[in-house]
Amino acid sequence: MSRLHVMHLIMDLDIGGSQRLAQTLVTACNHSQFRFSVCALGHDGPMRGQFAAAGVPCWSLNKHAGLDWMAVARLAHLIRRIRPHVLHTHHTGALIYGTAARVLAGTRGHIHTEHSHDILDASGRLRFLQRVLSAAPLTTVCVAEEVRQYLGLVTGIPWERMAVLQNGVDTDRFAPGGANPRLLRELGVEDDGPVVVTVGRLDPLKDQATLIKAFAMVRQHVPNAWLLLVGDGPLRRSLAELASDCGQSDRVVFAGVRTDVERILPLCSVFALSSTNEGLPLVALEAMASGLPLVATSVGGIPQLVEDGNTGLLCPAGDMAALADALVRALTDDGVGRALGANGRRLVETRHSLQAMVAAYEALYRNAAGE
Repeated sequence: MSRLHVMHLIMDLDIGGSQRLAQTLVTACNHSQFRFSVCALGHDGPMRGQFAAAGVPCWSLNKHAGLDWMAVARLAHLIRRIRPHVLHTHHTGALIYGTAARVLAGTRGHIHTEHSHDILDASGRLRFLQRVLSAAPLTTVCVAEEVRQYLGLVTGIPWERMAVLQNGVDTDRFAPGGANPRLLRELGVEDDGPVVVTVGRLDPLKDQATLIKAFAMVRQHVPNAWLLLVGDGPLRRSLAELASDCGQSDRVVFAGVRTDVERILPLCSVFALSSTNEGLPLVALEAMASGLPLVATSVGGIPQLVEDGNTGLLCPAGDMAALADALVRALTDDGVGRALGANGRRLVETRHSLQAMVAAYEALYRNAAGE
């Protein structure tokens, strides 16, 4: 029997949660039963190398901003040529283009994963399209119950067509200890002060501006602390200027895009997530698996992941004083920091197994293909 071919359709080849979920699935699924390809609607990026290293064919369509019908035509041509049994779309944009191209190409199998709803918040037209097009996939997978509630109550997707499947983490790859401390020096952390780390695209949704302002307050209590920002994006220059304006440029490090986050996390002291909207962020799970205490904003699916004071510390989005207080507590109270790190690791091991997530997606692929 031939292997079932699944094609992932993602927005671009930058490093992000949906791209990394696709990467996890193409590497961890049973290769004796499945094979994979990946297509990005938008621009090329560092994830191409990650997919290539896994031996997965990868294309980018370089879609224009706004509605690009030629991208639909190119995608339909590609689907007809490589003939996947199942199309797996990620995020609303991929659902829109993927559904149109799949129908044109005559492919039936389709599942969709919705990672968050920030883009839907701002557009009634997209909410309408999401509702109409979600009749096409056999299942809309939501990475958190909060995402399912939003899609059901706000966009009107039938509840029976949705399933919650939380992200899973490779707890052997993301684990405490074992990293080389020299890596921090290479990144620009010049002494042994505690390191607050965050990982993500530098854009308004992640709100690193509030984190930088909070860090300035943290240093009044922990003067030797560092802030390490891993990732890149449109706000890098303005965030660097903000760090300078706050008098923190000598203790804030912009590390850029990294593909070795699992080596960086165990070397740090606290993980901070300052987002204004999230689904169930994979990077938070990876930080917890690495034994880091998590300080996060109470948005999206995060309160369903984090029990405040037990598996992490929560604060309101945009509240730099509350964020600073939580960071200071995690940095200065050794008992709290150790307990949060250990409890977070235990939570990921017991409730966010990579093997369980992969098995669930494999079952969805088989169902979508009619097996």
